[in-house]
Amino acid sequence: MSTVNRITGFSGFDTESLVQKLMAAERAPMDKLKLKKQQLTWKQDMYRDMNKFFAATFAVVDKMRLSSNWNTMKVTSSNESTVSASGGNASGSHTVQVIQLAGSAKLSSNVFGTYEYGQIYTNPIPATGVTIASTETLEINYNGTLKTISIDPGTYTSDRLKDKIQSEINTEFGSNKINVQNIDGQLIFMPTDFTGGPVNLSITPSAGINGIGWNGSPTKVLSPSNKIDELGLGLLTGEVADFKVNGKTISVDRTMTIQDVINRVNSSGAGVRMSFDSINQTFSFVSQTTGSASQVVLEGVTGTRGEDFLNKIGFGAANRNSYGQDAVAIIDGVTRTSSTNSLTDEGVTYSLKKVTAVGEQITINVDRDVDAMINQVKEFVTKYNEMVEAISLKLKEKVNRKIQPMSDEDRKNIKEADLKLWEEEAKKGLLRSDDILSKALTDMRITLYGAVKGSRSDGKDGLLSQIGVTTSSFTGENGGFTKSPAAMDGMLAIDEAKLRNAIQENPDNVIKLFTNYPVSGSAGSPDYEGQKGLAHRLKGLLDDIQDQVKKRIDNKGLVGANDDFSIEKEIRSMTRRLEDWEERLNRKEDMYYKRFAQMEKVMSQASAQSSWIASQMMK
Repeated sequence: MSTVNRITGFSGFDTESLVQKLMAAERAPMDKLKLKKQQLTWKQDMYRDMNKFFAATFAVVDKMRLSSNWNTMKVTSSNESTVSASGGNASGSHTVQVIQLAGSAKLSSNVFGTYEYGQIYTNPIPATGVTIASTETLEINYNGTLKTISIDPGTYTSDRLKDKIQSEINTEFGSNKINVQNIDGQLIFMPTDFTGGPVNLSITPSAGINGIGWNGSPTKVLSPSNKIDELGLGLLTGEVADFKVNGKTISVDRTMTIQDVINRVNSSGAGVRMSFDSINQTFSFVSQTTGSASQVVLEGVTGTRGEDFLNKIGFGAANRNSYGQDAVAIIDGVTRTSSTNSLTDEGVTYSLKKVTAVGEQITINVDRDVDAMINQVKEFVTKYNEMVEAISLKLKEKVNRKIQPMSDEDRKNIKEADLKLWEEEAKKGLLRSDDILSKALTDMRITLYGAVKGSRSDGKDGLLSQIGVTTSSFTGENGGFTKSPAAMDGMLAIDEAKLRNAIQENPDNVIKLFTNYPVSGSAGSPDYEGQKGLAHRLKGLLDDIQDQVKKRIDNKGLVGANDDFSIEKEIRSMTRRLEDWEERLNRKEDMYYKRFAQMEKVMSQASAQSSWIASQMMK
């Protein structure tokens, strides 16, 4: 950039405008070089876009070349609700009898029943309530403290009576001593404060209220939130009721809730889950695995109240050991066992759901998944056609010579949306008749239309057309057979009925057409290459094409690449030339300004002399 201080215009000349016009002519070659660089950058991006299509097709054929990806089997069961199956390596039919399902080890307690620490309850109170004709009393003995509470005359629903009694108890004994609950119309009186050890509670109703019925069959009200103290074990502060589950010690003290105990069991690593059924009021221990090796073994820890705890929650000495069982099934006449309800035999995985009835056999049929194979061919044809279409459009795209890349100055004076449309037109035809893409299209056609030597089961050559895959075509208006534009580009079409028939008749012929690999000949020889399946051939070709495109874009990191022909090298070269041009033009511009400054100086001196002469002549 010039560093000359420019002060011009004293002579009356518009020096700035004159210099800019002169420089516009000087900059013309550089502007053309900038446009060329922009076109190369666009071309580079277009090649990258083409490589994305090649890569997408490459991914599909890379999967298709492996026979294992064609061996999708369709498995059906004559009774899915009893036995279902999946997998399979070969077509066939199998019979299954389920003798026994795999089971986990499980221990369940008896119904928990009542609290045994002096809980008192009424019979259910009708929904219409009970009528108390005159003031009645309840004489409550709480650990030797005797209090009498009064109930005023009136009609009481179970909720109203509960609230009345609870209020009076709280007044006499303090809150959090005795809790009154209403469970389905029954009033249940439960001690809640066991800090001093076991609690003795007794209630003596007066004659008028005794008719409600006291100490009837209790509603089960134990919940995971209940404290261990509420079980009536009478644990003292510091005393524990430890027990073992499969050898893992679970520590229990009076401050814990039932849920705390459950959580400790489930996180102990014993391989057992403990739970409590609040509806049925039962505890259970279930092994986390099935099979004969699974177990649940409970035992109290010596020196603690663990035995009492287990007994209290319904696990007496005779209810402390359980073992799981293996699944047993007869498959094709052979007895099989498994620790789970899943069995795998000859590649087929059986899911056992029910025991079969006596004499019942479930039939499992394994067949080639024809639809899956068709879909795989469809996916290939779709990706291939997308690639061919993209290439063909670029090869045929006409150049719009009236539209050129915009200069930096022009870009400043146009809207972004208009610039986008302009550039779309300016990019057209940059890959027209491109040598790499033209050759790629031709090579792919040759590759796909070639025969795969000896791939058929009868020893004959395999062709795409034999399975219903051919070049696109359509029937004209007059019934004549006419090649479509797509066919001229080499795009493929599928006759699905013919493809389905080919797969059903001989699936191996279809698979080998794509997956066959040479068994004779020297690598690279025509015989050797002719034995390769189409997926192998196309994979190798696409790999080569992608390399060629990468070399054309930028040869960095590519072995054996010739950097002389890369677009990136051209762009780098142009960038250096543009930098040189910029420097030369700056020097040229400075020169023009200097010359105009000298000219203005001379003209100023001439003007001064002329004025002096004129003044002398006037004397």
